[in-house]
Amino acid sequence: MLLAEAKALSLRGLVDKQKLENLKGATSRMNIAQDLQALSTVLLDSWSKIQGKTPTTQEDLLTASRIGTRLTRLVGARDQGPAVVAEATDQAARVHAHAAHVRGSAPGDWLPAPP
Repeated sequence: MLLAEAKALSLRGLVDKQKLENLKGATSRMNIAQDLQALSTVLLDSWSKIQGKTPTTQEDLLTASRIGTRLTRLVGARDQGPAVVAEATDQAARVHAHAAHVRGSAPGDWLPAPP
């Protein structure tokens, strides 16, 4: 809906058409999030020209921006998940190895025996 409004407003010279050309389209969740943020920014930047000429309110645009930001964080966290787990596992192994070295024992010697 925002894209259609932005395109219509750009045809009337109220929104910079070139800024809309950088939108990536709905090919992935991250693209949707980034486009939502970009659209809300473009429209908010043009608010003095478009106010009263579109059914979209300034609050709608602020909400769209917040949703885009949240979606970006969620998608980014999901995509980073395996890397974060691997890094944490590696760091934990290093801590255990260092602790074993400090104690003068082999890694795992100071751990309780399995039941």
